[in-house]
Amino acid sequence: MREKFDFEVYKKTKYGAKHYVLPNKNTIIGMAAPNPEYLIAKAKAIQSGHNNPPMEGDGSGSQDERLPKPSFETIYKEFNVDGYITIKEHYIGGRTKVGISEYYDESGNLKKIDEDMKFGKVKPIDALRFLEEKNILNLKTGEAKQTSSGFDNFELWFDITKGKKQFIIKILEGKPYNGPYGIGEPPAASPIYYYMDSDTGEIISEK
Repeated sequence: MREKFDFEVYKKTKYGAKHYVLPNKNTIIGMAAPNPEYLIAKAKAIQSGHNNPPMEGDGSGSQDERLPKPSFETIYKEFNVDGYITIKEHYIGGRTKVGISEYYDESGNLKKIDEDMKFGKVKPIDALRFLEEKNILNLKTGEAKQTSSGFDNFELWFDITKGKKQFIIKILEGKPYNGPYGIGEPPAASPIYYYMDSDTGEIISEK
C-alpha cells in the first residue's frame, strides 16, 4: 500500500519541532506537512488570471528519519499535496544515496532505482571506517562527534567525474579556523575534505 503522510504523527512531533520514535524504531528528525489548501488556492489563482497561488512552496510535505543506532542511515520522504508519498530515498552521510530509491509519478506508478549499483569496489561503509579511524564516529555504537551546532561532524558525497568514481568525505569542523575575520564571532573551525578512490579506497587528496 502506498504510504500517506500521517498527520497524527505530525502532531506528536509538535508540528515538526520535536523528534519522535516510530513503532519501527526509526526516529523522525524533521517533518513538514503537505498543504491541501494549495490546490484550491492554485485553482482560484488560475481563474483570476495568475499562474501561481499567493503562498510559498508547492504544497508538498516531507519527512526525515534516522534508523536506530548503530546505523548512520537516514531516510528522506516527500509527499504530494494530496498526502501520498512521491519520493523515498536512503542516505549515508546526508548526501550519498544508498539502497533502493522509490519515485512515484503523477499517476501513482512506481519507479525503483538501486543506488548501490553505482559504487565501485569501495562502498560507503569503507568511507565510514575511514572516519572511524579519524575518531569522528564509532561504528559499533552509532555515535558520532558533534559540531558546535549539534550535528554529526561529517558529510559524505559520491561523485563521478569523467568516469572517475570517488567519495568526498567532509569533516565539518576538522581544523582550527584559518579564514578571514569579519564582524562578530569567527567560525569555531574549518572543514577538511578527503577524496577517496572508489575502486581502491586510496585517499587521493586532502584539502
